[in-house]
Amino acid sequence: MNQRRLQKHAARGAVLALWLGLPAVSQAAAKSASKPAPPAAKQSVATAAVATTTDADRDRFIQDGDKHTELGRWADAEKSYRDADRARPNDPTVLGKLAATVLRLERAGEAVALFDKALHLKPGYLDFRLGHARALGADGRFADASHEYEAVLATRPNEYLALLGAAQTHGWAGEYKQAADFYERLLVQHADSVEGMLGLASTLAWNDQFDRAMGVYEKVLKSDPKNKEARLGRARVYGWQGNLTRAREAYEELLREAPGDHLLLVDYAKILAWGEEYKRSINIYERVLKDDPRNVEARLGLARVVAWDGDLARAEHLYDEILDEQPENNAAVMGKIQVLHWGGRPLGAAKSSAAHTEDGAPSLEPATPTPPPARGAQPTG
Repeated sequence: MNQRRLQKHAARGAVLALWLGLPAVSQAAAKSASKPAPPAAKQSVATAAVATTTDADRDRFIQDGDKHTELGRWADAEKSYRDADRARPNDPTVLGKLAATVLRLERAGEAVALFDKALHLKPGYLDFRLGHARALGADGRFADASHEYEAVLATRPNEYLALLGAAQTHGWAGEYKQAADFYERLLVQHADSVEGMLGLASTLAWNDQFDRAMGVYEKVLKSDPKNKEARLGRARVYGWQGNLTRAREAYEELLREAPGDHLLLVDYAKILAWGEEYKRSINIYERVLKDDPRNVEARLGLARVVAWDGDLARAEHLYDEILDEQPENNAAVMGKIQVLHWGGRPLGAAKSSAAHTEDGAPSLEPATPTPPPARGAQPTG
């Protein structure tokens, strides 16, 4: 493996991780963009002084924004980059940094528009194209994001970040076969990419290829036994395979290291519920919700397990609370339908339009006491 190339991608990836996977503008580009424009031939001394001051202000604001970014102070970084944009409007370097920061603040639609503007000023610039694709994916425009990544790959077939982004986007869209294909393509060129291996393992697991997924996780753990994401992925696969004893042991080991981790606690509560340890599961969900009352995954899990434990009235109330805030939450709709069905009550009390089987008929069958795993909205990696 070409170590220099790996180092190059690692350095670039570190910046991406800082900006939600988005590449920073290169130092050369920033230096070029920051050069003050020469004054016009007949420009007055006063006008030239204003222009110089504007450029100096812009550079200072950019430096402030970069410092805030390094410290993860995204709101402060946005303010500094906006000040830079006002000092010298339509500078593509500033727009790219601002777009990345806005995306980090979870305003994906606004980030798409900013990247569009930056690309109009600097067409074809790779970092902007990759950032634009990432923003499209974050905005739920998976087809557009995939098209952008694949357009990059048409001319740069081995571009690491484009391969990774395409794989992740297909995974978010539930297109697991395509996602796995891109991860495997990435690993042909970058065999030592832990990020690529973890993404492939997660995608395989979501596509019910548990044995292959476990093999990839074990490969990561062989070289890095403490890798938390691989250990978490392995614990989940144990659960999805029905090996609840191994799953429980794996989660308990992780929780000894991070006892207050809400993601681990919610997953562990599911494992306990699948093993019919309902009271322990309920206690853990309630512990999470005491710290984080708006945690939807924990609220859904609590309602589900309360119903399995036989308290249908409380389960219905919990589902109603979620539906009051999120009327189209399909998991809550289906959960309430099941509760009403178990209680022998009319299904009209639930908003059943969102819950259907594959052939379009309403899904009325109650869940079994130990159901198949209830996975989240999208895979990780």
